[in-house]
Amino acid sequence: MMRNASRLWLGIGVLVAAMTVGSALAASPPRSLPSLLFPLRASLDARQAVPAPKVAAPAATGRLEGALVRTVSQKRGEGLTIAWSLSWKLTTSGLTGPMTAAQIHTGRPGETGPVVLSLCAPCTSPARGVVRNLTKEQASVLRRSDLYVDIQTAANPSGEIRGQVTRRSPVRPGAPRP
Repeated sequence: MMRNASRLWLGIGVLVAAMTVGSALAASPPRSLPSLLFPLRASLDARQAVPAPKVAAPAATGRLEGALVRTVSQKRGEGLTIAWSLSWKLTTSGLTGPMTAAQIHTGRPGETGPVVLSLCAPCTSPARGVVRNLTKEQASVLRRSDLYVDIQTAANPSGEIRGQVTRRSPVRPGAPRP
């Protein structure tokens, strides 16, 4: 009788331990897999602005540097989750006044297009930010479309300086570069 009771308690102990470990594993934080960065860059000036600025700012320039970031994670027992974000830094000088807005648009050189993302409004140089939770569509446009950055001021609400976005090959953070 005593032997059966000991076995029962031992069995219950093993069961409780297994349930505890199992629930800890199920509730474990997501496992992050290697990210992928898609570097973006733009050099801005008044010559590229379309339409031409109403108030001339011949010395106005700017630079956007950033990266579209794809992060893949997985919770134990679940499928992969892909999240997109854009981290960016914008610097300007020689503008007619403070930036009222900085936006990324679709469009080829010399053409105007719709806004894809608003970076900041109003902005102070240097401006930095991260746009999180981009949709699949936004990420696709940022990876594949012709894009430009447009900086607006009170004197030039349609844009004072502009620059086409260029892309470099995707890189994995921490991976050796060629």
